[in-house]
Amino acid sequence: MGEWTKQGSQDLGGIYFNNVIQHAELYLGLFTNDLTDLNNATLSSLTEPTASVYARIPLSPANWVVVDELAVYPTISYEVASEALGTIYGCFICTVLTGVSGKLLAVNKFASPVDLDFYGDRLDITPRISIT
Repeated sequence: MGEWTKQGSQDLGGIYFNNVIQHAELYLGLFTNDLTDLNNATLSSLTEPTASVYARIPLSPANWVVVDELAVYPTISYEVASEALGTIYGCFICTVLTGVSGKLLAVNKFASPVDLDFYGDRLDITPRISIT
């Protein structure tokens, strides 16, 4: 999944060392801007697709599989059905379904941007988080 953000590391530390309540659900989203400082990124640093069919996808805690220090989620697909999503630079995991009031936990910037412009274009993402 790329890397933990500063917010993500602080959030994880708060849950385990300061008795902060764990988030009931996390969300996967896409971003369309070319981020350069992934570690210090926040939700307000990201630009998401503007298509009306785009939405962050809930990541149910029950679907994560943790083996050793790796947490893996089943593959999630974003597919162009009616509106283009544009050029996608990467994906992220955050704590809120919409808006920028939550925390950006992890960011993955793709090696090359992916264009989701035409009917049938599809992007498959298998969220993986290293816990090291």
